[in-house]
Amino acid sequence: MAATGVIAAIKGLGLQPYEAPAPLPPIEIREIDLIRWLAFTAEGTASRVETSECSC
Repeated sequence: MAATGVIAAIKGLGLQPYEAPAPLPPIEIREIDLIRWLAFTAEGTASRVETSECSC
C-alpha cells in the first residue's frame, strides 16, 4: 500500500509536523515608511512595466 511507504519515509527522515509561529502584532500606520508595487504583464500585452511608490 502506498500510504505505508509514505509513513515509512516520514519516519525514516525524522520529519515532524509543522508548527506555525505566533502571529506578529498588527502594523501601525506610523510604522510604514514606503509603499511600492510592481506589476508585470504577459509578453506582447504591454509595452512597459508599471511601478509606483509613495513615501508616507
